[in-house]
Amino acid sequence: MRKSFFLTVTISGVLWFAAVAYAQIPGAPTGFEAHPTGTGGPPPISLTWDPTPGATSYILYRSTTANRETQFATSTINSYLDSNVVKGPPTVYYYKIAAVDAGGTGPKSAESATPTPLPTSSGDGKQAGIPLGGGAYRWNCEYALLGNFDWFPMLSAWFPENLHSSGAISPGQRVVDMAYASQGTISFLNVRVPTSGLYNLDWRYTFASGLFPGVTNREMSLIVNGVDLTDHQRFTITGSFAVNYRDSVLQAHLNAGINSIVLANVSSHGVSRVDTLRVSPASGSVPAGPTNLNAIPDNGQVHLSWNVASGAAGYHIYRGTQSDGESLTPIATVSSGSTIYTDTGVTNGKRYFYNIAAINSFGIGPDSNEVSVTPSTNPALN
Repeated sequence: MRKSFFLTVTISGVLWFAAVAYAQIPGAPTGFEAHPTGTGGPPPISLTWDPTPGATSYILYRSTTANRETQFATSTINSYLDSNVVKGPPTVYYYKIAAVDAGGTGPKSAESATPTPLPTSSGDGKQAGIPLGGGAYRWNCEYALLGNFDWFPMLSAWFPENLHSSGAISPGQRVVDMAYASQGTISFLNVRVPTSGLYNLDWRYTFASGLFPGVTNREMSLIVNGVDLTDHQRFTITGSFAVNYRDSVLQAHLNAGINSIVLANVSSHGVSRVDTLRVSPASGSVPAGPTNLNAIPDNGQVHLSWNVASGAAGYHIYRGTQSDGESLTPIATVSSGSTIYTDTGVTNGKRYFYNIAAINSFGIGPDSNEVSVTPSTNPALN
């Protein structure tokens, strides 16, 4: 990026003006992440970041002590594979990068850190369910197959992590922490039921704000027999990491014999205390998640619209002021015959986030997509 300034010079009594261009250094790279590439040892660490506008190359810095990085490599693209690492943990590698252009070297990025190699699961997800009577079975999450997680070096272990939680009902009161891993999964690969049909899939969980202040709903993905049923299953905040356990329940068709059930993160806001999965015959299905939620800003109001959700008897509408921070209490409920709502309880110039969920006599379904909007006295400018 280049900028110009004017230079004035007086020669023989004549005042001359000249525009002089100079190069400006690039900004600090963003989106920088460091991740091991495998579970063997020592696998290379993959470094990736967003391209910096105008950058012609990048300088990479590394250390085994936080904020003590020194230059160790360069790259002409926005990625690098660091193969000069040793098997860990406990060794943690800390990285920063800086962009370079004709104006010089810009400031360093935020620090990213990780041990190597990737953690491996302590369970295989193949344990048999515990009979509870009435055709119900329970699987304890500490024995699930845990996958697609990275190290979290701020704490002493890895995520997901088997932790103690005093309100847990699993053996030894051990639960799984799925936070901080945007692609983490809990897999049960031996969910055996005697007959085909509709079943309740009930996850017992609890969590408080932790390192995600303002997040009230840590949505998750539910995958049954390889089919992604939703990426918006509701896991609303309970206010405690040890007690106040709740249930998040959806229904799915299971086959007679063995089935697979996977709970997967869709963001770093993964549920941080997952205790058990309970499977039981269902008498009916909660509604599907509404789709294509849309928000149109207006002067002192927001107009919402969405597609019909099958099985809905009505819709809860939720609003917040940050993503995944919608209030647990709906601001309104509309009948199944309506797929529009106008929210007049808003302030111009303030950004709002919305999602909705369908309800019926069997419970509440998954969330819709989330939308954000800012009402204004000049809505056409939004």
